[in-house]
Amino acid sequence: MDAKQDEAEEFVEAWTEFARWVSTMPGAGTARLTRDLSEPRRYLSFAPWESAEAMNAWKSVPELGERMARPHGAASARIRR
Repeated sequence: MDAKQDEAEEFVEAWTEFARWVSTMPGAGTARLTRDLSEPRRYLSFAPWESAEAMNAWKSVPELGERMARPHGAASARIRR
């Protein structure tokens, strides 16, 4: 995903808040955010899960959309789930 022009700091802050929430989910590992050195607005986010079932359970949490809204708002590309 790409951060919007001049909103990289806001994106990272929003993603960090989101990652803290993700880490409270059963079966979630540590979420990581990497930045592309050649495209400084481009980021890759990933997290390991204990199982596909744990990840799918997280995806069905009603507040997921609300929690994703802030980082998504600072990104110029859609966040993939």
